Amino acid sequence: MTPERAAYHRLMLLAGFCGEYERELDEALETLDPIPEPELSLAFCMSDLEKTVSVLCNYTLDHSVDEQQVYDMIVAAFRRQYVDKRMNAVEVCEALNKIQRICDFGDPWIDLYNYLYEYELLDEEMISEEVFEVGFESVFLRGKRLDVWALQREYNQKRKGRLFWWK
Repeated sequence: MTPERAAYHRLMLLAGFCGEYERELDEALETLDPIPEPELSLAFCMSDLEKTVSVLCNYTLDHSVDEQQVYDMIVAAFRRQYVDKRMNAVEVCEALNKIQRICDFGDPWIDLYNYLYEYELLDEEMISEEVFEVGFESVFLRGKRLDVWALQREYNQKRKGRLFWWK
C-alpha cells in the first residue's frame, strides 16, 4: 500500500466509506506473500475503526504523502459513485464536506469548496434542488461553473408560467 493510498483510505474511513478499503485489504491479505506493512498491522485491527485509522495515520507519518494525489483519488472515487448513480449530488456534497472538515484549509483541500458552493446555496434555500443538481453536475463532472443565479431566475420564470397556466 502506498502512503497516498493509506491517506486516502484513512479519509474515506473517517467519512464513513469502508467498502473499498475492506476489498483492497482482503485482496492484499489473500495475494501478498509475505504480507507487508501496513497490511499486516491492519489485518489485526479489521473490526476496530479507531485502531485502523491509527495504523493508517502512523504509516503516512513515516512516509512522504503527495496530498494532491490523495485529493485526486478522493474526487475520482466520488465521481465514479455519482456517475454510476450509487450516490446523488447531495450525498456526494455531504461526503466531500465531511472530508474537507477532516482536512485542513490548505492546498489542495480548500479546492473541495469548488464543489460545495451550490450545495451551500441549496442548504440555505437560495436555489432550488433542480438548479443545484444542474450546477453541481456541471462543475463536478465538467469543471464548468454555471451561473446558478441566472438558472434560478429562469427556473422561477418557467415555474411561474406553469402556475399561471394552471389557473
